[in-house]
Amino acid sequence: MESKMRYFLLIFAVILWLPVSGNAAFDPMSDSTVVLPAGSGISYNWVVPPTTMDKPIPKHTLNEIKFSVDASGNPWIGIDNRRLLNPVREVAAAVSEPFQGLVHLDNGQLLLTTVRTLGFIAPSAKVEFDAAGLPLMVYQPICDLPAYYSRIYRAAGNCVYLVAEDARSKTSSIYVLRPEAASAQGQTELRGYKKIFQTGDTINAVTGDGDNTFIAIGKTVLMHTLADNKITAVPAQPTEEVRDLAYKHGLGLFYSTASGVGFLGAKRAFRFIETSHPRIALHGQSLMVLFPRNLGVMAFDNIKNLWNYDYKLEATGE
Repeated sequence: MESKMRYFLLIFAVILWLPVSGNAAFDPMSDSTVVLPAGSGISYNWVVPPTTMDKPIPKHTLNEIKFSVDASGNPWIGIDNRRLLNPVREVAAAVSEPFQGLVHLDNGQLLLTTVRTLGFIAPSAKVEFDAAGLPLMVYQPICDLPAYYSRIYRAAGNCVYLVAEDARSKTSSIYVLRPEAASAQGQTELRGYKKIFQTGDTINAVTGDGDNTFIAIGKTVLMHTLADNKITAVPAQPTEEVRDLAYKHGLGLFYSTASGVGFLGAKRAFRFIETSHPRIALHGQSLMVLFPRNLGVMAFDNIKNLWNYDYKLEATGE
């Protein structure tokens, strides 16, 4: 038991991405810690080091920040429902219409949602700029959403989930949008969505592969299997309300709350990052974590090794 429970505590070091102002009066990562099993083989590195800013992003707007990772592992950050940032490629641009959500498919395609529609960034022969001087990305709608303000979530296999809420019936529904054949040559495109689940509770987050769907409702995470339309509770449950979920076959199921990031195994749930309002995404063999307060992104490589510590504590005899 002692060898299994030896943990190390890492206090994040401050690595600056942008110049530090002399007026900055706070440590950008002073309230963030990571606890991982000793000898786990999980490594970590800053993909985008955090920045110290004169005016930190207000706490009441942290939930509005969007986060996604493209097929090359580059993080994309959405701010103010208008701006898109890719710090690795040093890209900053504005979208022609206000967006509510964004995800990248496995093939790298960026999809966005507005209040009413689902769409993508269309190619443009002419570069235009907004009033602030940022290059303008032209939004092209694909289809209407099942309901106004439907939320979008990434799924494996170039699928996406849409969560629609109906205030009149007080229900929340999940739709899956899959690639379908668009021509005799076998080309595929996203063409229509199908409702797979409905509840009278508020759905906070969704992830999965279209066939197996994980659903966060309050502090509970459920699994829906499309083949038999069965709902079961995930064996291990978090202790806080879940804000976000990320899943990949072979890596595992991860969650974030208002105060941290955790792992949901078959026997045990445990939080290994403590920080404010994190965002999560999976890419390759890594868990990518956005620290929105300071726009830092950290990659945790070999994250599947957490399965080696998925055991019941009471089974150790201590």
